[in-house]
Amino acid sequence: KEVMSGPLYDMFKWVNPEMTLSDLWFATEAWKELIGSSFWVISDEVAPESPSKWGIYIANPTRMSPIPDPKVGIKGWIYRVGNKQVVLDRTQVIHFKSFSSISDYLGVSPVSPATASLNLDEKATAHITKFYSQGARPGGVIETKEDIPPDEIRRLETELHEFWEGSDNAYKTLVLWEGLTWKDVSTSPKDAEYLGQKAVSRDEVLTAFRMPPSMIGLHTKATGANIAEQKKHFWQDVIIPELHFFEQRVEKYLIKQIKASTCACFDLRKIEALQEGVDLQSRADQRDVNTGIRTINEVRAERDLPSVEWGEEPPPSFFGKSGAPPAPINNQDDRGEEARLDENLEERPDEAEDNAEKYVPVEVRKYLSADEVRELAAVSTNMEWVRRTSGVEI
Repeated sequence: KEVMSGPLYDMFKWVNPEMTLSDLWFATEAWKELIGSSFWVISDEVAPESPSKWGIYIANPTRMSPIPDPKVGIKGWIYRVGNKQVVLDRTQVIHFKSFSSISDYLGVSPVSPATASLNLDEKATAHITKFYSQGARPGGVIETKEDIPPDEIRRLETELHEFWEGSDNAYKTLVLWEGLTWKDVSTSPKDAEYLGQKAVSRDEVLTAFRMPPSMIGLHTKATGANIAEQKKHFWQDVIIPELHFFEQRVEKYLIKQIKASTCACFDLRKIEALQEGVDLQSRADQRDVNTGIRTINEVRAERDLPSVEWGEEPPPSFFGKSGAPPAPINNQDDRGEEARLDENLEERPDEAEDNAEKYVPVEVRKYLSADEVRELAAVSTNMEWVRRTSGVEI
């Protein structure tokens, strides 16, 4: 049951004087994904206008150092800012930590495996930036078979830098002294496959964060259908497990500490990408109720809704007029569908007669004989009987 009051509600609604709840979760997830660890510091020093007895503050994980303890693992944390440090008790800190195979105390960013690719991408970007800042002219050397005095070499270098390099000097004609020749020695962007390398680096980062390309606007070879599927699977396989991780940490290290009688979970009811799953579950619930597998109150309990007085009774569509369950269908009856329907009709002549007005509209009946109206009503009655006894919509 959703609650709108209490210590836990007040804590998350207020957070701290500088942050909203959205700011808190954004910073928490950002630090965890970039560094591998994110820290909440729970403090009872709050502003006078705060409705909560506690405040939640984000600590920069690069300034946090654990205080190891052989019995409890970590007995506290040290937060350093310049030459100052603050010692925090373990009960004051909630640590959201990614898995790490190299540290017992701190997490590792999921992007770490892609570090080499990121470094290569950075160098490639610096190279192409330098290339275009020089007017998109490749580097090279000046060759000559003659000896040139050192002062002449320095003068030539100065003239080249001043009059030929840079985007402002692009496409100017280079005039060399007699006996000098120019030779390119650098690789062109095409030969270096700059754009291809950028795409590889991007894909490795997306893979590290388990993010489909469509989530960052890359719709190459994508259709509306598979984009929707990518979003749904991203929520189901990445986001929701991450949210469960946060929920469990909050429940274990925060709720028990403040002795709250409630729990906290993320509300996913309005997530558009998950609505198809909600619709499928609703149809499954309706089918179970219509066929007597579950009662309405059982379904409501699974949705954290209160029970209702009529929720223990099977719906009218499951029973016949007598209120008793329908007789089981005899699968050994081989007389044919028409004979079985005729027999069912004979068992309910009054019902078939009554249904003439129910199933055959007035504007149709005026064009039919009485027998035709009765026959059409009989077919509709049998269809209704099949629907009620099987729970299958026809």
